[in-house]
Amino acid sequence: NIGPVYFQPSELLKLLLLVFLAAYLADRRRQLVEVRAYIGGLAVPHPNYLGPMLLMWGFSMVLLIWQRDLGAALLFFGTFLGMLYAATGQSSYIWGGLLLLLLGGIVGYELFDVVRIRVDAFLNPWLDASGRSFQVVQSLLAFASGGVIGQGLGQGLPTAIPVVHTDFVYAAIGEEFGMVGALGVLICFALLVNRAFAIAFRARTDFEQLLAVGIGTMLALQTLVITAGTLKLMPLTGVTLPFVSYGGSSLIVSFIMVGLLTFMAAPQAHGQRTIPSMLRSTFQTPTYNLKLARILFFGLIVVAGGLILWQIAAPPFLVTRDDNPRQVIAEQRIDRGRLLTRSGIPIAETLIGGDGLAQRHYPYPGLSSVTGYYSVRYGVDGVEATFDAILRGSIDQTAEEKVVDDLLHRPGVGRDVTLTVDLPAQVAADVAMGDQEGAVVILEIETGAVYVMSSHPTYDPNTLDEMWDSLRQDERAPLLNRATQGLFPVGDLARLIGLIGLYDSGATRPADLLTAPLEEMLAPLGPTGYAATARQLGLMQPLPGLRSQPGRLPDFNDKGTVRDLAVTPLHLVRVMAALDREGQLPTPMLALDATSEQTSSFKPGTAQIARAWLPQVDEQFIGLSGQASPEETGQQSLSWFVGLAPATASGPPVEPTSPALTESGLIFDPSEIEAVTPTPTVEAPPEKAKYAVVAVVVTDSPADNPALSIARAALKPLLEPSTE
Repeated sequence: NIGPVYFQPSELLKLLLLVFLAAYLADRRRQLVEVRAYIGGLAVPHPNYLGPMLLMWGFSMVLLIWQRDLGAALLFFGTFLGMLYAATGQSSYIWGGLLLLLLGGIVGYELFDVVRIRVDAFLNPWLDASGRSFQVVQSLLAFASGGVIGQGLGQGLPTAIPVVHTDFVYAAIGEEFGMVGALGVLICFALLVNRAFAIAFRARTDFEQLLAVGIGTMLALQTLVITAGTLKLMPLTGVTLPFVSYGGSSLIVSFIMVGLLTFMAAPQAHGQRTIPSMLRSTFQTPTYNLKLARILFFGLIVVAGGLILWQIAAPPFLVTRDDNPRQVIAEQRIDRGRLLTRSGIPIAETLIGGDGLAQRHYPYPGLSSVTGYYSVRYGVDGVEATFDAILRGSIDQTAEEKVVDDLLHRPGVGRDVTLTVDLPAQVAADVAMGDQEGAVVILEIETGAVYVMSSHPTYDPNTLDEMWDSLRQDERAPLLNRATQGLFPVGDLARLIGLIGLYDSGATRPADLLTAPLEEMLAPLGPTGYAATARQLGLMQPLPGLRSQPGRLPDFNDKGTVRDLAVTPLHLVRVMAALDREGQLPTPMLALDATSEQTSSFKPGTAQIARAWLPQVDEQFIGLSGQASPEETGQQSLSWFVGLAPATASGPPVEPTSPALTESGLIFDPSEIEAVTPTPTVEAPPEKAKYAVVAVVVTDSPADNPALSIARAALKPLLEPSTE
């Protein structure tokens, strides 16, 4: 700093070094070629002529290393070698210089952290993409985002790259103007270098010839070093892109170089310039100048190949990376569709701020078990994930529409999704659950529509970003949707599952299925038959269209019992619905306009019989209550209730009086049972139920049957309809 003025000494040093080398080499080029000293019979350039030049170069290196401007040191070294080759045509200088460069790089890697970091980032930037390689990775993401024609002026996000205005300005050009713009800049530099060498070929003095070659070499190397570094074709170095990068010192020196070229190329106003005889060129234009130019142009072609690699071949891999901030910004601009209850009340909506960025808002946070969450930082879950393509507006978008929207930078506009959820019933279920741990699911039997899906404890998706860490560490797991992913031991409800298996297979049954000991009742099925029944009821498979957890079979080899079968409430409510659908399992649906698929599970007669065993709970619904002990749950006891509503019991089935054939031993597969008991008769129910309900709650007092109370509260708004 000199007062308010800041300048980079290495920029002025570049110009002085060019002038010095051009003058010295022009005066000593013959001696450098012809005069030799001998060291043990080995001919080397005489130190009287090579020494001063090496001294000047060494002083420059010391200055540059002291400044930690290693990119400029590399630039000076390459320019020095190029001018030495242009003056002498001795390729041995080039090979010797490259060897020195390699040795210097090894020493720099061992001594300087900045060199080590940049070499490691070049070798494998993906290993530490968010740390030491952050700049390089973000540079490649910028090129990939630009593609062929770019994002448009001011439409990209080059500011995601630290100090983009200096070392990574070429990446900004590649993003906003695409490969077309980046190649255009490269072609401009190629034309400038071509003009420098053309001026050198027509120069009338050795000094002008070497100065023009030096300027062309320095501009070409400076362009190659910075563009190749941003494209991961070589380790990144801290040099500026001439005429483009931020930096007044670099800009002034670059224009001085162009001014010198213009002066050397233009005749004087009154005819050709008069060149003193002592300065006139004594050599014809050497052919190795042309070789040097070809080497530099080949380097520019390699950079062009890097553009093709990162802007055409690699974008599918790069643009979808999680660490691409452009994905986040684009996501924040999407006007995501609303989630509505069946009566049209929004339970998730998007609010657009003054900066054009969208924020997801949940008016009823208690419905997080249904809605899930949408977060730019943590992704999507629940219904937000299930209908993500519709809510984003990408499901019906053609490829042509997407291209046009991308070109014009139109933010996405999603469509609303109307859910099957009944808000009054959902609120009633949530209020009844309170702070207890458990879940409630109510399914419309005919359509498979989910009217209630309550999971507790719950969370507020509006504060997800602030509370994420505490939610993840909470032992009660509020982020878990217990209705679809919570596995609860069935306990006493194993009797209902076994009853279906017994009747569907025709196996031997005890006289009173509701009072007989569970082990005695299920003995004809055996462990394998019981497991086969669980699979037959769809308890062991994830549900289509929903993020659900398949059930877990008991470990019969380790003292496991039929009561240890663990299932989700949503799986179990399908079984209850199938009792009034002649054994057809409905597919739970959360979208109002969706169509439920039916899956054949068990025989219609079995469904009618199993339904008949359900006792009347009150005048409005029938069902079974049950418990699971702490030994089965591994924690507190469970209270279960499964039922149908509105419904009346049809009475237990009447068993036939004829003796039933029995099987000796355990039956390991119901399909292998050959001796079938006669089918009992069942009085048909007055009418089919409309809803199936399952409630489960963790409690210290299972005898109080809290699950029944919760199910009754959740069903009340549906059985006594009210306006939302």
